[in-house]
Amino acid sequence: MPLRGNRFTLTPVITSIDWDAGAHAPGYQPIRSKPFIPFGAFLTLQLRLAVFTLPTMFPLPVDYKNTYMENSMRDAFKPLSGMNAFVTGGSKGIGRAICLGLAEAGAAVALTGRSADDGAGTARATATEIKQAGGRALPIVCDVRNAEGVRTAITSAVKTFGRLDILVNNAGLYFPGVNAIDMELSQWDETIETHIRGSFLCARFAAQNMADHGGSIINMSSTAGDPGHDSTGNLAYCVAKAGIEQMTRGLARELAPLTSR
Repeated sequence: MPLRGNRFTLTPVITSIDWDAGAHAPGYQPIRSKPFIPFGAFLTLQLRLAVFTLPTMFPLPVDYKNTYMENSMRDAFKPLSGMNAFVTGGSKGIGRAICLGLAEAGAAVALTGRSADDGAGTARATATEIKQAGGRALPIVCDVRNAEGVRTAITSAVKTFGRLDILVNNAGLYFPGVNAIDMELSQWDETIETHIRGSFLCARFAAQNMADHGGSIINMSSTAGDPGHDSTGNLAYCVAKAGIEQMTRGLARELAPLTSR
């Protein structure tokens, strides 16, 4: 289902768009976009937009008409244009895909990673990829378990982009194949703190910045958090994801008056 904020709708399941633009415009030709997977999702949303009616209502010069249509096409493919996003764990995998998808949709993206390096699989590498495609990105070194670090990171993003509209709590890790009685306590602590504490800290400070205009907070869960999931050899991760789901329900109720979702 779409995640609706105060001024926008964010749907993290788009893989391709069928776009019939300007069905009533002179010289209309059906257009199909290239497939893209902004969030590593697997559902397809067929979206049909009716635009470009202005040139048929008024006799406009050809050059103006073409410019109008080109701008309308560009804007329609960037539904998050003017929005600013903050993504944790944006260095690689799903996090990287989320960052690229948000940027492709028009959002400016601040993304975090633990490493200050600029090689492959780092926040800087993802930010560079976004910038090379013409987007805006800000890589930030941040351990989401550290409250002051999270506060500083979000403040930096707001200072750079002007405000915060979207938060994606994606940072996470797990230690598969380790039974509960054999797991190091440090592994348990790191898993729980990264997923639950990290998501809570980011949501808390992000919501404070969204209070005056609203926004969307997206927490990444997993089927591992389902009650019926077999947690053998992966207990810490399963507990963390179950905790995130409950936290998300609680935050939804508390933040509703602020139009943050």
